[in-house]
Amino acid sequence: MASTIGKLVDITFRPGLDRGSTSYASEGTWYDSARVRFRDGYPETARGRTTFVASTSTHIGTPRTITSWAQNDGVANIGLGTESKLYINQTSTYYDITPVRASVASSLTLSTLVNSREINVSITSHGLTTNDYVVFSSMQATVGGNVYLTGNEYQVSVSTANIFNFQYGSSATATSADVGSFNINYLLPSGVSIGTSLRNWSLDNYGEDLLANPSGNRIYWWDRTNGVNVRAVLVTASPSINDVMLVSEEARHVLSFGTIDTDSVYQPLLVRWSAANNFNDWTASIGNAAGSLLIQGGSKIMGALRTKSAILVWTDSTLHALDYVGGNFVFRNRKLGDICGITGLHGMTNANDIVYWMSHANFFYYDGQVKLLECPIQRDVFSRLNSAQDRKIAGFVDTRFSEVGWLIPTSTSECDFAVIHNHNTKAWWWTPLSYSYLHESHMVERIVGAVTNTNQLASHEPPGVFNDDGAAYESFVSSADFDLGEGDEIMFVDRCIPDFVFNSVGTVNMTLTAMRYPNLSGTAKGPYTITSATSKVDFRARGRHATLRLACSTINSSWRAGRLRLNIQPDGKV
Repeated sequence: MASTIGKLVDITFRPGLDRGSTSYASEGTWYDSARVRFRDGYPETARGRTTFVASTSTHIGTPRTITSWAQNDGVANIGLGTESKLYINQTSTYYDITPVRASVASSLTLSTLVNSREINVSITSHGLTTNDYVVFSSMQATVGGNVYLTGNEYQVSVSTANIFNFQYGSSATATSADVGSFNINYLLPSGVSIGTSLRNWSLDNYGEDLLANPSGNRIYWWDRTNGVNVRAVLVTASPSINDVMLVSEEARHVLSFGTIDTDSVYQPLLVRWSAANNFNDWTASIGNAAGSLLIQGGSKIMGALRTKSAILVWTDSTLHALDYVGGNFVFRNRKLGDICGITGLHGMTNANDIVYWMSHANFFYYDGQVKLLECPIQRDVFSRLNSAQDRKIAGFVDTRFSEVGWLIPTSTSECDFAVIHNHNTKAWWWTPLSYSYLHESHMVERIVGAVTNTNQLASHEPPGVFNDDGAAYESFVSSADFDLGEGDEIMFVDRCIPDFVFNSVGTVNMTLTAMRYPNLSGTAKGPYTITSATSKVDFRARGRHATLRLACSTINSSWRAGRLRLNIQPDGKV
């Protein structure tokens, strides 16, 4: 039974986390969280995810970019690029459209060893590196008794400049060394998945088609009319180096950022664009509107984003706007800000034409002016960041909840954490989240996420889903220290009046930890399980201040907190 002389006191916290100081100095705020969001000022369980392709359908590599667009017949396409592959996902099926970089018709030697799956290929100056892919497009006969390679793709391991090998699907039934004429397609060389040489992609639709640019490489074109079983092909007239690529909506110029000039000299601040409505004409001439300009500021272009008013261009230290002006100039460059560069190719996101991005030390937004985005958890976010992998940072937007956020790598080499900002309430929070990229797609009516280490795409936070593909996860929020009274007296707490909204299986575990002095361990009371049937929780706790933790690990459970009240009375000054 609660004390009859106690007083019920509302325990309220501002939405979001605040870690600008110590837990005690941050009174009145939440201090840590996982798998929650703050909506209308109160914390609630964040939804989970569901894989939206068959569990047997996977992609190779880690997607760094996802885009989506609709064909004229209404069919929705999802494009994604990994360090090894380029894919179209259509009607939940993956189609490998990785370009062929070279087709070789050559005499070579295929060697097999009985009861071994390894096939050795001897061919002069093959030019491959380990982890590249090859496709045998024609073969005269079987080798090794049962090995027939035509139409199949293999990932190679390179022994020497003239020898590579790969694993066949079954063991050879005979030892052989067969010499013959074969046609081999060498696919686009595989990139790397870590560090500053990270294989990233710029993807953009060109009408019904897809243009794809692996960073620092050529531009490739997937022609929708050829279908999903035909690979993308090289845009032959495109520059040989393109760090970033996008399509301008005005006159459909294709723009390359960080590219070569007309003398084939790479210039990291150069912007070039193709002729209007022709992505295979990059030579400026009278009437075709192809051209170029040089960005003044920074040392390298890092990213670009198309908005309603302009194309925004980030260097490692500045922000610029490219305005479409037409005529002889086509595009005009305006410098918008200094010391506001970006971490990498996808470190920005756009919410209602206000652009947010993450730099190497701050968050910024652009609403007509470059402004610093105040973040009360900024210091801890950047201290957790694995800066050696910061080019993997990927911005995202969730218009359902008025949120923007960033996927960041922390203790691992892949993104495993998200920092999130509600741009209406200005609240910030973070959560563990294992995606390499999130893409809000109105074509497929969902947020598409590339789940880290599963080689699958998932629907992120679909309605009513509170599990990760059938697995439970913990959602929790914990407060900063809050005084139970004026801070000078020991207070006695003996009851909590909960205020929650649950789904049909919803529960939450509440723990109150009372302390006498800041930064010292206290006495935890709980966890107490609260359901929709719980009217009160009785316990006995003493201290000058306390923390509150709300948590749930029950699969399919959701909870939303409201106004909690504690029954409190003075209990001396000891």
